[in-house]
Amino acid sequence: MGEATDPVGRRATAKLLGPDGYRFTVETALAAVKRVLTGDAPTGAWTPTQAFGADFVTALPGVELLQAQQGHFTL
Repeated sequence: MGEATDPVGRRATAKLLGPDGYRFTVETALAAVKRVLTGDAPTGAWTPTQAFGADFVTALPGVELLQAQQGHFTL
């Protein structure tokens, strides 16, 4: 779960659900390697979000992003 607050004091909260840590690591690594090998990654050192975009992780199998709205998480 993550939470961010802007300078005005507004908060946004989200929760990322996914497979167990070992499977998530394998799925993430394989997806990243595939993109690198097909030329869909910039050269240099980047975080996954910088290299593949903010939606990279939510495109992986079994991963869901839940966002809090009025204290309840929704898809």
